[in-house]
Amino acid sequence: MPAARPLARLARPAGQGGWHLLRNVWETIVWSNVRAGSVQLRGTPLSFRVLMRFGLWLTIGLLAGLLAADLWRLASPLLPLIFYSDSLSGLYAPRMLVPVVIGLFALAWTYLLVGALHAPAWIALVVWLLFLLFDAGFAVNLLTGLLSELGLLLAGLRFSLWTSLATLVHVTAWLLLIATALLRRPRAPRLGLEFPILLGLVALLLFSSYFGNLIGNRAFESETVSTALQLTQALQALSTFLMPFLLIAGAEAAEFGMTVTEQITARVRRASASGARWGWVLLATALAGFLVLRLFSQWIVPAWRREVSWSWGAGLIAVIVLIALALRRPAAAAADSVPAWVVPVAALALYASLFVIQLLSLVEIGAAVVSVLLGRGGGGVLRGLEALYGYLVRWNEAGVGALAVLLGLGLAARARWRGRPVPAASRYAVLFGVWLIVWTATRQGEWLDALEFQYQDLAAVATPILLAALAALVLARRLSPRALTYLTAVALLLWILEFQSWLSDPLSPLSGWLGVEAVFLSVSIFLNVMAAGNRFGLNAETARFPRASRGMLYFGYALLTVTNLNWLAAAHDVSAMSLQDQIARNGFTAIGLPLAFLAILTANRELLGESAVPTQ
Repeated sequence: MPAARPLARLARPAGQGGWHLLRNVWETIVWSNVRAGSVQLRGTPLSFRVLMRFGLWLTIGLLAGLLAADLWRLASPLLPLIFYSDSLSGLYAPRMLVPVVIGLFALAWTYLLVGALHAPAWIALVVWLLFLLFDAGFAVNLLTGLLSELGLLLAGLRFSLWTSLATLVHVTAWLLLIATALLRRPRAPRLGLEFPILLGLVALLLFSSYFGNLIGNRAFESETVSTALQLTQALQALSTFLMPFLLIAGAEAAEFGMTVTEQITARVRRASASGARWGWVLLATALAGFLVLRLFSQWIVPAWRREVSWSWGAGLIAVIVLIALALRRPAAAAADSVPAWVVPVAALALYASLFVIQLLSLVEIGAAVVSVLLGRGGGGVLRGLEALYGYLVRWNEAGVGALAVLLGLGLAARARWRGRPVPAASRYAVLFGVWLIVWTATRQGEWLDALEFQYQDLAAVATPILLAALAALVLARRLSPRALTYLTAVALLLWILEFQSWLSDPLSPLSGWLGVEAVFLSVSIFLNVMAAGNRFGLNAETARFPRASRGMLYFGYALLTVTNLNWLAAAHDVSAMSLQDQIARNGFTAIGLPLAFLAILTANRELLGESAVPTQ
């Protein structure tokens, strides 16, 4: 009975603590972000507030639509995409979805073009070039129909001029767009005026291609397949430029785990440091029980079922790293946190390597065509280009990793030279680079493939090491509140980061029903959108780059990405969806995991709940 009284006294505080934890997690991670997308709207013009909220909720709605993409196939006849089929069954797009997607693209491009009106010149140039590329792929069939009509007219045959009229409208819309951009660019942003004007012009431009192509095909008594084909063609021309957003989205999945861990460990830290021995013992027992359950699920049950598949190299690497981690004393946190710009820069670096590879492939094709036209062999040049292409394809991540290591060492040397502490950006650059090199060299088929391991291997080895460290500290009576908080944070973070593998499990009821790619991409992009304000400086205001332009550019890019994904999912373009999913997972593995590892290695104060200051 005496022992039950302290437990009874702890029951109510424990319940209150659990309720406050859930409420804080909801307020901090979900509601506060959903309400404004991490963009501070107070004191901004009404038009900006309306467009930001509309862009946020439309993005969330499209992510939900991505999970239910098959509803379009049930509600609408299907168009066969015969020229874009990479399987025997072919690809089919819902007819009803085509005009809806065109309208969504018109809206997304309006966000982007309005943001480009007052952005720095190089950003505006990139946006307009991308829009020109998109429209060129979208209107190619319109131009083909125009040539056919002109040929029939020159032959003296009577024929409708719908395609010619659509082309005229298309060109007129382009001229008005250019005139609007030239007139509005030197002036201050006025979203209430600029957005509806550009939306009308972009919609006129895109739908003139759609209806011109549709009516022209009907005049020829042909199928309307070409409308869906031109949309697919335009998206394929643009999909390369959506990779950075997907990489950042994947990294955000790991950062979300760090945020949840921070919310939990803040409670653990306060409870373990409160001086109540029963609370301290209860927390230590709960951690031990959690680790024992993990040990059973990761080792004992698979061994009993004879399902343990393990690489000795994976065990060697993980054991060395985690023993060093578990035995070290949690050091003082770094003087600063990893800056918010680090993740976008890392994503752009990985994207740039892929973009260089694509450019090199185009150069190789061009060189082959020139050699054929000139009647020359060009074998040496082509072999050299092919060898360079193969080398870059195989080692592009390792090359980015080597540059990151050199950059990190340079930043560290500069800080030491000036008598300053090593910045967190330097630590992350080195860890990011080393992780990329190891990740590349240990892939299957590479020279260190015997050391290949997945994240699940690392998490599995961590469990017995953390359990042994906890037992050793308890027996030695050296389990301080900070050490308990540290072990709890590591155990929680490693566990939370495994949820991405649960989503990718084909036997999972959620991913099995909704689709692996759709689930992971939806979660990753949602988290990325929620963190947009802090990561991309959407709340900053400068004369050369107003916050109105920042917000419009970001949500336009997000809408462009999720609209593209909805089209791919509804068309059952499995290969394209798998590629988008793989890009996001690469962002999680290559960019997000080093962030989590750095937080653990440096005993990050935010991860341990010792600082409420957000990452800047």
